[in-house]
Amino acid sequence: MTFRQLFDTTEQPLISILASDVKHILTHQILHATFYQIEIQHDNTILNNYLKIPVSVIDYYPFPRLISAFLHKYVI
Repeated sequence: MTFRQLFDTTEQPLISILASDVKHILTHQILHATFYQIEIQHDNTILNNYLKIPVSVIDYYPFPRLISAFLHKYVI
């Protein structure tokens, strides 16, 4: 599934960068990540197939350390 297909039948999504060039050091490589926020007015049939997790319960789900650190710094 491509990004365009996810939002093909919605209104134009509002896309913004929340954090760019976030450096994450692993034992064998260095990752540089950019985190985006995508806002839409209405779900479409494709997005209805995905699980929507409220921020209030996000800590009950496992995430890689890079994503978990980002969520706790910028979202939670």
